Amino acid sequence: MSGIKGVVILTRFEYIENNYGKDKLIEIIEKIDFDNKRRLKQPIGVSKEYSENLLSEIDKLILSEYFGNDVKMFRKLGCWNAPKLVGRYMQILIDEKSPDSFLRQMIFMRPILFGLGDLQIVEIEKNVYELSINYGQPFIPSVMESELGFIEEGCRICGAENVELEICDVGERKIEFIIRWKDVN
Repeated sequence: MSGIKGVVILTRFEYIENNYGKDKLIEIIEKIDFDNKRRLKQPIGVSKEYSENLLSEIDKLILSEYFGNDVKMFRKLGCWNAPKLVGRYMQILIDEKSPDSFLRQMIFMRPILFGLGDLQIVEIEKNVYELSINYGQPFIPSVMESELGFIEEGCRICGAENVELEICDVGERKIEFIIRWKDVN
């Protein structure tokens, strides 16, 4: 995958620092075995694009060192990350308690926040949506899991209760899932 936004890498690092400490973050950065490691010594640009190989290397270390090789933990990381970004970029949707508007807004925000691929949304019925993320190339499971967590938690932050996410199909380049919730009122 090309075109991973710097914000994705930064949030991984912030998660490690906040949950395990600055020394553990330094250890992770020192362990990264990547030709372009020098790019991490420079400030990471939030909207700058980075290679999937770099993210893959970072996620492999996080997976083995902190997540006990459980890739589903990246969903927890996505949930942890959502309040920071949704609150920063979509505060009006939080105030309006509008999870459906959050999903629609993600179509436009996804290229800014994540970078690769596109998102399609179909309303099946009130509070039930089918989503499809086409990454446009093979993707690593950690990317999918963290994005699912982000979307799930984003809906909660914007007022959804009892959010359920059901994965329908995972392909080499694409994932399809259904998300549903109860009204806040």
